[in-house]
Amino acid sequence: MAYIHKELNFEHKKQLISLLYKGFNRSKSFWESSIEMLISYQMSFDDKKIGFGLFLNDKLVGAMIIINDRSNNTASLSSLYVMQAHRAETLSFLKKAIDSIDQN
Repeated sequence: MAYIHKELNFEHKKQLISLLYKGFNRSKSFWESSIEMLISYQMSFDDKKIGFGLFLNDKLVGAMIIINDRSNNTASLSSLYVMQAHRAETLSFLKKAIDSIDQN
């Protein structure tokens, strides 16, 4: 089965928290709080995108948080993580994640 690259939005919150908790040396509560703050921020300007995901068989195997700043038309990239078994896809995933950033 092929990998699928797509935007992460609020409905991916649980999968994203689970993946980042497994991938980084941070508590689950840290990721829950961080993603909730990101969602609140994105909601302040009606943007549901919270990042970009790499999926295999509907399972999130890689993610990057993307924080848009509409005040100066920039974006910050954060917390790139791809599960070890899927890291051969990292560069392709990273390029698609960057290309997905809306600069309007």
